[in-house]
Amino acid sequence: MWVLQAAYYVYRQQYGTSARHGSFHDQMRHTAYCQLVRWCWQWLGRNNRVVLPACAVAKIRETFPSNENYVGFEL
Repeated sequence: MWVLQAAYYVYRQQYGTSARHGSFHDQMRHTAYCQLVRWCWQWLGRNNRVVLPACAVAKIRETFPSNENYVGFEL
């Protein structure tokens, strides 16, 4: 948990006002997805996407549930 919070603070410093805001769970879920991608694929670059393993997505969603329905990635 602390690692994700530290990663989110780095993300916020890097992107400033354009950083994703929302509930604590929204922030941690987004950060967990980003950290998983960085751990598995290092750096993909802007607008490059990969499909995350369903088991990882399910665990992240279970750990940091959303108050709304999940819609997946949107452009």
